[in-house]
Amino acid sequence: MTDERFADILKIVKMNLRIDWGDDDKLIQHKIKRSLKYFETITGATLDFTDDSAELELLLERVRYDWNNALDDFEVNFKREIFALIMTKAVEAEPDGED
Repeated sequence: MTDERFADILKIVKMNLRIDWGDDDKLIQHKIKRSLKYFETITGATLDFTDDSAELELLLERVRYDWNNALDDFEVNFKREIFALIMTKAVEAEPDGED
């Protein structure tokens, strides 16, 4: 992911959290990086987190839960969406012609 895209995601996350100050930027960046790693680990894929993508929506939600100290509830509340993302990336990674 480029630095420019990461900066865009930071802006989107801050807007989603309704944060308009910069004092917590390092903490939010840390939470974003942790969430990026989490999703890449569970999917086994490199994700691009493009606008309006399922992975970006899940990233926003995971950071929101992390920000509110409720990260333990994230997987429980978003298990269907997480499973769908994992399955989508697994299907995309399957070589053509194999069943």
